[in-house]
Amino acid sequence: MPPGKILVFSNPVSREKEAEYNAWYSGGGHMDPLIAVPGMRRISRYKISGTQVPGMGPHPHRYLCIYEVDDLARDFPEMQAHQATPSDAFDPACNVVIFEQIYDYERKD
Repeated sequence: MPPGKILVFSNPVSREKEAEYNAWYSGGGHMDPLIAVPGMRRISRYKISGTQVPGMGPHPHRYLCIYEVDDLARDFPEMQAHQATPSDAFDPACNVVIFEQIYDYERKD
């Protein structure tokens, strides 16, 4: 299978739990087992920006985590096997979207 990206849109369960949520999500308990999966290339986290397209939204999730893998068919099941127990600060009403690469265009400087 082609390389892919797994996008997880999520939120903490509350503003009071936001620091705990971020500590768990970016900490070794979650990231270390997943980055150890042989086909895992990168794990990146983002928070929603104050700059948005006018008229779009509201956006239900404030955080995005992108997992980049070499081979979706091989690596996604391996990721699931190594997934850490979620923190109770993590809202389970998240949205997971999986994309497989169909084209890559890189700037040549």
